[in-house]
Amino acid sequence: MSLGNRALVLLITLAVLLFGVLAAVSSKRELFPEFSLPMVMVSGQYNGATPQVVEGQVTEPLEQALQGVEGINTISSTSSTGSAQIMAEFDYGRDQDALVRETQVAVDQISGMLPDDVTTSVMAMSTDMMPVMMLAASTENGDQQAMASSIENVLIPELESVPGVRSANLIGVPGERVEVTPDEDELADAGVTTQDVSDALESSGLLMAGGTIDEDGRSLSVTTGDQLTTLDQIEDVWVRPSQGVDQSAAVPGAPPAPEPSPVQLSEVADVEMVTEESSSIARLDGNPSVALMVMATPDGNTVEISDGVQDVLDERSDLLGDDINLSVVFDQAPFINDSITDMFEAGGYGLAAAVIVILVFMLSIRSTLVVAVSIPVSVLVAFIGIQAFGFTLNLLTLAAITIAIGRVVDDSIVVLENIRRHMDYGKERMTAAKDGVREVATAVASSSLATIAVFLPLAFVGGMVGEIFMPFAVTSSLALGGSLLVALTITPVLCYWFLRPAEVGDAPREEVQRKAREREMRAPLQRAYLPVIRWITTKRKTATVLTLAASVLIFVGTLAMAANSETDWLGEAEENTYTVIQELDPGMSLEAADAEAVKVEEALAGMAWIDTYQVNIGGNPLMGGGGDQIDYTITADPDTDQLRNRDVLRDTFADLDTEYEPRLDSTGGMGGAGIEVRVTAEDQATLAEAAGMIEEELRGIDGADDVTSGISASQPALEVHVDGEEAAEFGLDEAMVGQTVAAAFNGRSVGNATIDDIRRDVVVLVQDAPQTVAELEELPILTPAGQEIELAEVAEVTEVQQPPELTRIDGVTSTTVSANPTASDLGAVSMEITTALDGMDLPSGATASLGGVSQDQTEGFAQLGLALLAAIIICYLIMVATFKSLMQPLMLLISVPFAATGSLGLLMLTGTPIGAAALIGMVMLIGIVITNAIVLMDLINQNQKKGMELSPAIVEGARHRLRPILMTAAGTIAALIPMATGLAGGGAFISAPVALVVIGGLVTSTLLTLILVPVLYQLVEVRRHRREVKAAARYERRRAKLRAKAASNGSTAEGGAGEVPEKKEGADSEEPAEEPANK
Repeated sequence: MSLGNRALVLLITLAVLLFGVLAAVSSKRELFPEFSLPMVMVSGQYNGATPQVVEGQVTEPLEQALQGVEGINTISSTSSTGSAQIMAEFDYGRDQDALVRETQVAVDQISGMLPDDVTTSVMAMSTDMMPVMMLAASTENGDQQAMASSIENVLIPELESVPGVRSANLIGVPGERVEVTPDEDELADAGVTTQDVSDALESSGLLMAGGTIDEDGRSLSVTTGDQLTTLDQIEDVWVRPSQGVDQSAAVPGAPPAPEPSPVQLSEVADVEMVTEESSSIARLDGNPSVALMVMATPDGNTVEISDGVQDVLDERSDLLGDDINLSVVFDQAPFINDSITDMFEAGGYGLAAAVIVILVFMLSIRSTLVVAVSIPVSVLVAFIGIQAFGFTLNLLTLAAITIAIGRVVDDSIVVLENIRRHMDYGKERMTAAKDGVREVATAVASSSLATIAVFLPLAFVGGMVGEIFMPFAVTSSLALGGSLLVALTITPVLCYWFLRPAEVGDAPREEVQRKAREREMRAPLQRAYLPVIRWITTKRKTATVLTLAASVLIFVGTLAMAANSETDWLGEAEENTYTVIQELDPGMSLEAADAEAVKVEEALAGMAWIDTYQVNIGGNPLMGGGGDQIDYTITADPDTDQLRNRDVLRDTFADLDTEYEPRLDSTGGMGGAGIEVRVTAEDQATLAEAAGMIEEELRGIDGADDVTSGISASQPALEVHVDGEEAAEFGLDEAMVGQTVAAAFNGRSVGNATIDDIRRDVVVLVQDAPQTVAELEELPILTPAGQEIELAEVAEVTEVQQPPELTRIDGVTSTTVSANPTASDLGAVSMEITTALDGMDLPSGATASLGGVSQDQTEGFAQLGLALLAAIIICYLIMVATFKSLMQPLMLLISVPFAATGSLGLLMLTGTPIGAAALIGMVMLIGIVITNAIVLMDLINQNQKKGMELSPAIVEGARHRLRPILMTAAGTIAALIPMATGLAGGGAFISAPVALVVIGGLVTSTLLTLILVPVLYQLVEVRRHRREVKAAARYERRRAKLRAKAASNGSTAEGGAGEVPEKKEGADSEEPAEEPANK
């Protein structure tokens, strides 16, 4: 036992304290637990192809290939102009690297079926793809090129040297390219063509390996060519005519014209560095800006990276110049730090509250210190376990530790209170400690194991909830396991060292025990409880009827509360960064979009609680986005009410003078997923009609805001249809015509040049880009024979309406209509949407089904419900092993539904909906609730084993367990109050529901444990005893008949084998003497 190795126990305790503190300090800090998303994205690029062509020739073959990958759940795809994106979702728990390999093999197998110009890529979807920080850089002088150069030379190298930073990149800087503009007159005089210019540039600036030469003991590599590194070098490129002079055009008898000579590029064309025309606009607080993205390595610590980046900005920002401003647009670290700090504070408050409660009950500083030691030791054991399992320090693991603070003292309280009672009875320290521990060891161990075991079913909860809450379950189990070890090892040693036995002098021990019992009964708690428990045992029938009737009423009320409770799956984290989207008409010009953005910026500039706002027109570097929308990233003051801020934004946007009302994005972090209605149809037209009807229906439902449809309005486009027969007559084909059209708009890319250490594209502008349909039809095309024709001679230009993108889900033409759930009762909103969908008359062939967070809630509730049932079964098995009885554990489990009474009542009282966190609290509560019932019933059983009759055994057992039961419940409640009241800060949306569930459940279950368990125990034991008495009587009658028959036959056998001795009757006529209850 630990009492015989007290020095070793002390050393182990000190080691736990040391390594626990080191683990807590060195643990990686994140917002949520790390987990890999079981998603793989396959991209296919088919430049110039329309969405319909991309869908038919690229998307569908790739989807068919992915169907063969094992474990795939859903395939969703988006086909847009020149691009296909397919997202494959798999079961959680699969190795992401293996998924990528299997997907890549499947794509490679069908690559031969794709068009030749299609390029594919496969990449894993993970949280590492998101930047840990996004900065916005702006300059007052408007020279973004100079600003970008300063940042790249001064800042980025330092940022990339920060530990954990993978890369730091500027996004949105207008690119520069080298444009070569041929002079038609000079070309004609020199006898060269634009094709000759392009050929000359494509064959220049190349480095070609030639081999090696071994000479004089050296191996020399041979390389031919020089890179183009300046504009002068490009101008000095020699252009060689590809065709000689047409001698048939010469005057008869005249001497032949000389062959044209090679010329340098500067003689026939202008070469200059130009800034590419931007297709997007970015502003920070109204000033033009670019984004600086900081990406982390897979094992990078977000908080440490943020701190390192801030240090670099403080040290190097002065070197950038006064006209360059840098602002943080997105950074998780402050929210993580604040949330973790708040959680630590809540834990500290809880620890102090638990200690105060123990002091009030024990009225002894020594006893309080003994129990208080168990809290930090158990918590630090959990920190060591977090480090060993590779978990991070996040909201979930910290919530588990904070909640465990109230529970870890339970075992030590029971042990300490029992040892102290034995010392009060006059036993010396060693004997009291040994007897006290031995008396409760089984009950304490079984109750702790039951509390730990309830978390086992969470291992079988699938989806994101299972991934997120698994660290919570493991951390809680580690803390509870540590508390059990502390209670059975450290606490007895501390009791031996710090507690003092009662002074007995020469008085006999029986007299000391009698006086101690009298003092106990005079205590206020005993005076209040003893009349109740005596009434239960003396007025057995009346007490049983009244207690069971009240229990039934309470149970019915519990069912009613459960049926009327609000539900909300994951709640909403109060992060201070919001994303707002403003959708525009397809094809809207950049200037018109900019005018719309200015309206929103003016409204945002007037809100004092906004720290910064970033606008991206035509694409968001953080969230992606499309060209037909404006994205706003708003960073609010972290000390303000974030939920109120969202409501203010919604009201402000609703009052804007614009046709394009901005909306808060429904995607986001924990709890940020929105309601989605999946719409399918046989064709795009039917899909658009059905989605429009559903969108209109959702806009009329309260609690569903920011409604948006995945269907984008068709936009006008020009299609060039090549006449194959006409083109063939001129020696052309469709590809040659397409290349000429593309070159007319974008120029012909002829390679690149490394200028100022930056690789830049070199483009030959063959002609001015067409500005009208007529100019496009008149576009000159050079045939292989050198003849120039117009585009209209070989092709027809038509205007069409086409959707900007086509979506499919599992091979079916689909889209989603999404909304932000803003009501507190997600279940009611989902039910109203389901009813509305059932009542809609959708077009023929169209279907609609509810998904998103509503589907997650339905599936999650089902999984967690099974986890609750499994937890109850596991607890029952543990108690059967403890009590060696099938009936007694059932009596203890009856208290579990009544724990839900207080939990549901407190949730309703505080307006907190039932969600994943609350259900996790319910699972945890099962183990906590039966703890008190186990220690109570175990002592009653022990009393009966010692020969007590039923009624005294119940009274003495309940009386002795009253204070530890109330103390453990009050200590746990006091420790959880800071979390329940929101002192956990940003993590309150997870921790508060768990704390409320446990507090409410403990209140009702503790009261019912002290009353209902004795009533049920008495009821079952009395009935068992009556059955035993009747069985004994029947057996005795049979034996009497046998003896009489033997006597009549002259038998002299007396006292035959198997004769049963008479049972001793108890003194109380209503309560006969009992056999031990667990025989």
